[in-house]
Amino acid sequence: MLWFHSVTREQRCLPGPPTSEVLFHYVYQEEKPLLSFGQQQLRISLDSTNSHISQPIRGMICLRLQTKVAICNPGTKKFQTLPDIQAHKDAVVTSFLGYDEATKVFKVLCVTMLHNIEPSLRAYDYQVLTVELGEEPSSSWRRITCTKDHQPETQGLCKGGILYYGARSTSHEPLVMKFDVRSEEFTVIEFPDLHISTYWNFVIYNGKIALVNDSDFLDGIVNEPNGDIVFHIWVRDETAREWQRTHVEILS
Repeated sequence: MLWFHSVTREQRCLPGPPTSEVLFHYVYQEEKPLLSFGQQQLRISLDSTNSHISQPIRGMICLRLQTKVAICNPGTKKFQTLPDIQAHKDAVVTSFLGYDEATKVFKVLCVTMLHNIEPSLRAYDYQVLTVELGEEPSSSWRRITCTKDHQPETQGLCKGGILYYGARSTSHEPLVMKFDVRSEEFTVIEFPDLHISTYWNFVIYNGKIALVNDSDFLDGIVNEPNGDIVFHIWVRDETAREWQRTHVEILS
């Protein structure tokens, strides 16, 4: 299991904003992660305004600082630098880490958007990089096609070789994007009747993809007429191709 939290330190003797750090904790549980063992901690300093940390996959995470990218294994405290993302200096950059279980290949997906005054004039770009663990990177970023231009809005979650993340279209339509790590193809899923934002995140619930609002846990808590206290979530049924609203009862 891998989890992390952000730590902010105030450097009172130095001018400028506080320094943000991320503290990683790793504990071996079930499936053996790649290139890792035991229980470890790792502290990394980051610029919180221009950095991103992906959700962990098999003990691996992807760190991005602007257009610079690295794969990190907190268990071994080892980094592997990847080629810089090819993007305009003013572009908004979003990145995700994906893993194809069948071929055992990691890939990094990058979505960039160059802002303009008119949404219809915004330039979108989609790139993929195949990660070669433990080797000097020989692959480069490859541009791929997406028929539905979009700006990612949430963290990503990879399950069964499919990367899921919430996004917004050029017409501000909320979307859920599916990215097949192996074929490198996008699929659009209709979003539930919700206002999408960065506060919505994907989780695994009973083996299925689900959406929860973690901006403030209390925002999702509802007092039912019968007195029960529940937390509502949206679960994706891929067979029926629909979202089902369910709830988790909170014991008082």
